[in-house]
Amino acid sequence: MAKSPVTLDAPVDLQDANVVHLFLRQASRHGDRIALIDRDGTQISYRTLADQIRQTASAFHRKGVRRGDRMLVFIPMSIDLYRTVLALFYLGATAVFLDEWVSIKRLSICCDLVKCRGLIAGAKLRFVAWWLPPLRRLAIRIGSEYAQSETPHPASAEVSSEDTALITFTTGSTGIPKAADRTHAFLNAQFEALFSEIQPKAGEVAMPALPIVLLINLAAGATSVIADVPATQPHRMKPEKVARQLRDHQVKRLTCSPLLVDRLATWAINSQEAFPDLKQIFTGGAPVFPEMAARFKRAFPHADIRVAYGSTEAEPISLATVGQVLEYDLPGKGLCVGHIHKRTKLSIQPVDDQAWPSLTSQEWKNRELKAGQVGEIVVAGPHVLTRYIDNPEAWNRQKVRVGQQIWHRTGDAGFISASGLLYLVGRCNQLIETSEYMIAPFVVESQLSALLGISVGTVLELNGEIWIAVECAKELPAQTLEAMKSIIPSSAGYLSLQTIPRDPRHQGKIDYGKLSQHLVKHIGKAHRWNR
Repeated sequence: MAKSPVTLDAPVDLQDANVVHLFLRQASRHGDRIALIDRDGTQISYRTLADQIRQTASAFHRKGVRRGDRMLVFIPMSIDLYRTVLALFYLGATAVFLDEWVSIKRLSICCDLVKCRGLIAGAKLRFVAWWLPPLRRLAIRIGSEYAQSETPHPASAEVSSEDTALITFTTGSTGIPKAADRTHAFLNAQFEALFSEIQPKAGEVAMPALPIVLLINLAAGATSVIADVPATQPHRMKPEKVARQLRDHQVKRLTCSPLLVDRLATWAINSQEAFPDLKQIFTGGAPVFPEMAARFKRAFPHADIRVAYGSTEAEPISLATVGQVLEYDLPGKGLCVGHIHKRTKLSIQPVDDQAWPSLTSQEWKNRELKAGQVGEIVVAGPHVLTRYIDNPEAWNRQKVRVGQQIWHRTGDAGFISASGLLYLVGRCNQLIETSEYMIAPFVVESQLSALLGISVGTVLELNGEIWIAVECAKELPAQTLEAMKSIIPSSAGYLSLQTIPRDPRHQGKIDYGKLSQHLVKHIGKAHRWNR
C-alpha cells in the first residue's frame, strides 16, 4: 500500500456537536493521508473522501433528505458505507442500521417503529424493495453508488448534541425490538471512552471490524483496512484472506469480535504464521474464556491483547488483558473481565426480574451488594445509552432512575472481587438456583471449553431438569465424558450437538432460547448418568 507519512498530531479534540466534523478536521490537516483501504485494495485519501462526502450530501439533499430524517442504510462494510453515513451526519440526518440477516417481519416492525423516511442501498435491494411492503412505503430510495457532480454542496447542518445520529437495534428477535437512540453526545462520549483505551495514532494502519472503532480511526487520522469477512456469515471467514491483508498493509492494530480473533489465531498456530507488525488486538462482543485467551496469547505473542466487556447500550464497561483472563480465572467462580472503565459507574444489585421504580441515592446504596456477592451488573455514565425509540416497556425494564442519574440494567450476573476486578457468571435469567446450590452458566461454559473434543458447551434448566449441551464434531472421548461428570450435578444429563445456536451478529454468544427449543426437539437423543 502507499504509505502516508506519520506525523505527530496535536491531541484529538473529540468534543463536537456533529461527529462528521471530527473527520473533516483531520481531512483539512492531512488530506494526503490514506483514510480507508477496501477489501479489494482500493484506497481513498482523507481529502478525496471529504470531497465525496460533501458531494454525496449534496446528492442526498437534491433527493429530499433533510435534517432529522431517518434513513435506513443497507450497505456492506466498505468505503461506500462510511461515505454514506458521514454524508447523512453532514446533513444532520439519522442513519438507521438493521442487520443484513433481518426477517421481513422484523424489518417491517423496525421501519414502523423508528418511522424511517427513506432507504439507501445497492441496486439489487432497491429493486427487491418494490415487492417488500415495509420498503415500498418509504418516500425516498437512493443508491449507494458515488457519482461526481458540479452542483454546489450545502453547508454542514447545525445539530444539537441531543439530536439522534445513529439508530441501531439489539439482536433479540422476539417482542418489540429495542431501537438504541445514539445521539451525537452519546457518540462523542463513546468515542472518548474507547479512544482512551484503543489510543489510535495518526498515520498508523489498523483493521477495525467494529464500525464504531472505524469512525474513531477517522477522527484520529489513522488508516483503516476493511477486513475481508462476510458481513452476514462472519463464522465463514477465510483466515488466510484476513492474514494476507494484515501482512500486505502491515497492520498494527486489529479490532474485531472474539470469533474472528480466534479463527485467525487457530489458523496462525496451525500454519505456523507470525504477525510481527501486529502490536495491539482489541476484542469484545462475546465472552473470551481462558482456553480461547491462551490461543490468542500463543498466536500473537508480541501483541498487547485486551478484551472489552460491554453491550449495545454500554461499551466499554470493563477491560481485561489476556493475562488477567488467564491469571485471575477462578475455577467455580466466574470469568474475569478486568477492571471497570474509569468513565463507568458500576453497581451490583440483587437479581430481580421485575421493573424497578425510581430510587433515592440512599435507597440505591442500601440495595447494593458487597464484594464477592453475585447480582445484576448495573451501569451508568456518559457513554451509557439512556434512550430507546418509542419503547417505554424496554425503558422501564432496563433503566432505573436514581436521583438525576439513569442507570442501565445489563441483564448480566456477576460480582466484584476484593481486588476490584469484575467477574461474569452468566445471564441473570440463565442462573440455575436450587435449595442446595447455584449453577452459573459462564463457570460451566469455561470448564467445558477446556475439555478435549468440545468446542463450546453450556448448562440450562428445562422443565425443572438440568442439562448440559455440548458442541462436538464427533463422539466424545471417554476422558471427556468422565470429566463432565465432575462439572454437573448427578441428576443432570447431556446432549451432544454438531452446532450450538449462536447470536447472528457476532456468532460468539450462545442463543439460549434457540438452544432450549433444540433440546426439546432432541430430548430423546440426550444421555443421563445414573450415579
